[in-house]
Amino acid sequence: MNNMLKNLLLWLVIAIVLITVFSNFSPQRGDIQQYTYSQFINAVNKGEIDRVDIQDQNIDGVTKNNQRFSTYLPVQDPYLLGSLMKQGVTVRGVPPKQQSLLVHFLLSWGPFLLLIAVWIFFMRQ
Repeated sequence: MNNMLKNLLLWLVIAIVLITVFSNFSPQRGDIQQYTYSQFINAVNKGEIDRVDIQDQNIDGVTKNNQRFSTYLPVQDPYLLGSLMKQGVTVRGVPPKQQSLLVHFLLSWGPFLLLIAVWIFFMRQ
């Protein structure tokens, strides 16, 4: 293989790895309406919320009009769960998201392995 083809192949592999890693970090939120916490509480009190998923301090849900929304819980509200239950909102607790094993491996070992690969590549020149 000539040097130009080797270089092109190396840069292609590096680009594919970088695109794969960064695409795992980009949020895929689509048409989700962002509510302030005040808007969320007002919608709950008006009975407009159908169901919510609570994950840490993030609240994702669906209104009775099938509009998806998301909000952030700024402080722990001791009355929130009671208000949701009183209005008949379906509440689901979601465990925190964990990185996939592949992403964890790439982030922890990827830079080290990439340096070794580049070092070997230059040593063979």
